[in-house]
Amino acid sequence: MAGMRRALLFEVRRVTSVWSTWILLGLIFLVGLATTLNLLRGEVTADDFPLGAVNHLTAGGVLAAAIGASAIGAELRWNTLRALYTAFPRRTDIVLAKVGVVVALLVALSIVCTGVDTAVISVAAGGTGFGGEWLGLGTRSALVLVSWGVIGFSVAALTRSQVAGFLVPVAVAYIVEIGLLSVFPSNTLASLLPFINASEATSVGTPAVEAFEHAAVFGGFAVALLVAAVVVLRRRDA
Repeated sequence: MAGMRRALLFEVRRVTSVWSTWILLGLIFLVGLATTLNLLRGEVTADDFPLGAVNHLTAGGVLAAAIGASAIGAELRWNTLRALYTAFPRRTDIVLAKVGVVVALLVALSIVCTGVDTAVISVAAGGTGFGGEWLGLGTRSALVLVSWGVIGFSVAALTRSQVAGFLVPVAVAYIVEIGLLSVFPSNTLASLLPFINASEATSVGTPAVEAFEHAAVFGGFAVALLVAAVVVLRRRDA
C-alpha cells in the first residue's frame, strides 16, 4: 500500500510539471466550449440541453488518447523505464498510478466541461433541463473520455511508442472501423466495433439501456487493452 501511495505521489508531481498535459486538457475544454457557443448562432431550445453533456467529446477522445499516451511517453522516449522500475520495484504500482492519475484528470475535466457547457445552453434556452437523460449522457461521456485515455496509454505501452498510442486509436476509430462498415455494412459488425459503440453511447436520443450497453463495450475494450499492457510491462525487460 505504501508503494502505491508513493507511486501516486510521484505521478501527480510528474503530471503537474508537464505543460503539455495541461495544454491538452485545456484544448478539450476549449473545443467543447466552442462547439457549445456555435450552437448559439441558431435557435437554442430545451431539446438542445443534453448536448451540454457531450460537446466536449468533439475532439475530446482524440486528445484524451494523447494524454494517456503521454503518461508513459517520457519513459519510452528517453528509455528510462529501467530507472523507473528501480525506483518502484513493484511495476504494477507505478503502472496503475499512471493510469489512475489519467483517469482522475479526465473524469474531473469531463465534469467541468459538462457543467460549463450545460450552463451556457441552459441560459440560452431560457431555463434548465436537468434530468435523467442529461445525467446519463454525462456519465457515459466521462466513461468514453476515460476509455480513450486508457486506450492511448495501453497502446503506447504495448508498442513502446507514444506516437502509436495516439495514432493507432485515431486510425482505428476514423479509418479502419468506418472503412469496415462501408465495405461490410452490418449491425452485428457495428455492435462489435469499440469506437462505433463509443459514438452510439454518447448519441443524443439513444435509449438509455442501449446507450449504456454501447458504453460497456467500449469500456470493456479499454480494460482489456489495459490488462494486456500491465501484463506486458510487468514481464518485459525495460
